[in-house]
Amino acid sequence: MAVLLYPTKCTNHLGIESLYSVHCSALIRSVHKNFMEPKQDTLDDIINSEHDMVRSAPDRFGEHFQFAFEAHALLNDFILSVDASRFVFTIFLSQMRKHSLLALLSTLRLHRTQALMDVRQVLEAGVNAAYAILQPDISHFAEFDEHRFIETPKKLSHKRYQWLTANHPKASRSIQGMKDIINDSISHSNLVSGMLNFVPDLKNDAFGTPFFDIEDEYHIKNDLWMVGDVLIGFMDLFYGVSRTTPEAMKFSSDFIERIRALRIKDDQLKQEVMTSERFIKTMESKTQSTKK
Repeated sequence: MAVLLYPTKCTNHLGIESLYSVHCSALIRSVHKNFMEPKQDTLDDIINSEHDMVRSAPDRFGEHFQFAFEAHALLNDFILSVDASRFVFTIFLSQMRKHSLLALLSTLRLHRTQALMDVRQVLEAGVNAAYAILQPDISHFAEFDEHRFIETPKKLSHKRYQWLTANHPKASRSIQGMKDIINDSISHSNLVSGMLNFVPDLKNDAFGTPFFDIEDEYHIKNDLWMVGDVLIGFMDLFYGVSRTTPEAMKFSSDFIERIRALRIKDDQLKQEVMTSERFIKTMESKTQSTKK
């Protein structure tokens, strides 16, 4: 892999050998039959590598890729029309479409931190969109100060989340749980996320700082599934909320059929995740940490 190597004596510095021992991605890539080592020495290398990673993804990630992009395709055409009074809903729907696609592309291009930050945008935009179906007035989302500058005070977002908790508790718990995971693991710089872009070279007493994350098939497939799962959940939520205000929007004639098929696949992939060896070991480790 083309990385920057610095001739720094590092094997006995700051416990580098201990860090290396838990650097799971390096082990995974050594046994992953479809592992790609993207060229990244120049800007052209990076552009070409990202193109190759996306183009090859359907073959490399199979049903996980197909599921995620079918969910995104449904997000793009599950609504036939929206009443003009619900233009705020369409603003947040547009945000969801953009950031969910960015999350998928960032996952395939080996930028996991960027991908999960985009997922957080999707989660927040989705809550806003759902609330805007019932409360379409812009005053529920923004205020204007004395100079006519627009502001988005936290008290308004708190009100939206209170509504979600009171009326859709299952969706609220799921969304908050995902936001908590992202906030705790990715939103801020930390050692664990930093290891995505750090390659110890103990034999040569050096280290590498690649632009691309070290490829981990497990995380890529799980993140593709996660994005699709999030989108299905929000489309379900929008459909449920809109039933109390049928004049707000019209859904495509095949929406129910398509989302049911996706839900079956969603449940299948979720079961695969929860029964995988790595997931089980992770849960066991968290349980032990909680007991300490």
